Amino acid sequence: MTDWIFATIDRLGPAGVGLLIALETVIPPIPSELILPLAGFRARAGAMHPLLVWLAATLGALAGALVLYWLGARLGYERLHRLAGKRWFVLASQRDLERGHRLFARHGSWVVAVSRCVPVLRSLVPAGRTAGPLEW
Repeated sequence: MTDWIFATIDRLGPAGVGLLIALETVIPPIPSELILPLAGFRARAGAMHPLLVWLAATLGALAGALVLYWLGARLGYERLHRLAGKRWFVLASQRDLERGHRLFARHGSWVVAVSRCVPVLRSLVPAGRTAGPLEW
C-alpha cells in the first residue's frame, strides 16, 4: 500500500493528496498518517506547492466526510439497523449500533471531538451531526 500511495502522490501531485485523503475518510485502512507526512516532505522539497497540498487535503477530507454523511442520511438508522441484523457489516452488529446510539445520546459532542483524532473511528463517527442516530 505504501508504494501505491507514494506513486499516486508523485503522479498526481496535490490532486493525488486530495484523492487519497477522500479515500482515507471513506475507507479506513488507508492511513492519512502516511499520506500527509509524505505530502509535506514533497512540498518541503519543492515538488508541490504547500498551499495547494493543504487545500487539496482539506477538500479531500470534506469530500470524504460528505460521502459518508450522505450515505448515513440516505440509509437512516432503521435501515442500517436492519442491515446489521443481516450481518452486512462484518465488524458491527445491531447490538453495536444500539450501544453507539446510547453513547451518542449521552456524550454526542465529545464522542465526535475525540473520535476525529483516532484513525479508524474518524470514518465511523459523523462529524457534522451530534444528534443520536434515531434523530437523523
